[in-house]
Amino acid sequence: MAGNKRQLVIVLALAICVTGCPTPRGRKSRPDQSNTGTLSATNSVSEGEEQWEFNPEVGAVGGSAAIDSDCNLCVPLGSCLYVVDPSGRPKCHFEAGGRIFSSPSLEGVQRALFGSDDGYFYTINTLRCEQFSSFKAAGPIKSSPVVVSDKAFFASFDGTVYSVDLGAAPKSGWQYSVGAPIRSSPAYAPKARLIVIGSDNHKLYAFDRDKGGSGPKWVFTANAKIPGRPSVARFRDHEVVVVGVDTESSAIPVRVYAILDTGSELWHYDVSAGIAVQGVAITPDGKVFFGTASSEVYCLALISGQLLWKVAVADGSVVLGAPAVSSNGIVYIGGSNRTFYAIDAASGAIKWKFPTIGVIESSPAIARDGTVYIGDMDGHFYAIR
Repeated sequence: MAGNKRQLVIVLALAICVTGCPTPRGRKSRPDQSNTGTLSATNSVSEGEEQWEFNPEVGAVGGSAAIDSDCNLCVPLGSCLYVVDPSGRPKCHFEAGGRIFSSPSLEGVQRALFGSDDGYFYTINTLRCEQFSSFKAAGPIKSSPVVVSDKAFFASFDGTVYSVDLGAAPKSGWQYSVGAPIRSSPAYAPKARLIVIGSDNHKLYAFDRDKGGSGPKWVFTANAKIPGRPSVARFRDHEVVVVGVDTESSAIPVRVYAILDTGSELWHYDVSAGIAVQGVAITPDGKVFFGTASSEVYCLALISGQLLWKVAVADGSVVLGAPAVSSNGIVYIGGSNRTFYAIDAASGAIKWKFPTIGVIESSPAIARDGTVYIGDMDGHFYAIR
């Protein structure tokens, strides 16, 4: 582990808490606007048994599912968004003009927001899967939206970051082009009022929530592309952004960065092997979890970047996706070896493994009763308990 130590004397004295506004019961697509990846489960943890499987044979599960207050699931499959009830029966579906890699965000009453490769940002009614509205971006939308104060923030693959005012006829609040493709999804730092997003040009951008069109407040340059979502945690006086990179080459160090809300590096951690970190999860007790392309799952201390544990979940090279962590202390993560893992967050011990038919690229969703939902690239969506 290496990095800038100048901030650590101050930081070590500060208490940690995870940011994000409280979410209504059952809304679990992302636990908060800050992409912490920590999801509340009030009942016992799952035991790894399949409850049901849904496969309408329309395409891959490219994004994470969202769970509404009635425990219905909004699942992106191919170019369709399905609403599935808690028993696995489809209630309705909406078909976009292109594939959906954008994880839906549930906002307001029976409203799902997401982007598509057809370049449209959709708002649909989840009761009947009817379109409320759409907004045309300049390119395909692989980014998942974050919604703050009735504004949606996302990016298109052509490199444009958008703020869209929601309503009957959504309109652009501001937009800014970074000049490189964006696959990353934004995170919100509420204390600093920043929208933070990565890009393929190795840069992490922080925009003022209301005035982003005038340019970023700061730009941090990493050592490689940033395809995954950043996550934001809060110190008492600061917020910190944690993000990983995709080097596409074993000759370049794979790094996970912690960056203060001023744009200064707090620390970085170099992974010994592998080429990609797709996303991280941060828990309220100050732990950072992520998987690599070398089949290893890591746990670091948020304050210092110190390694707490790591575990190899498989032999050989396995690309692992972004994890999610339940409040019961279980890390859930899947990968390219068609296996979904449950790992003890305290020790790194593997609790159970679940075989899937296809490769897993999306992040899991966790319901309050401990049921875990995950989809694969062969179009199968699983409920595991």
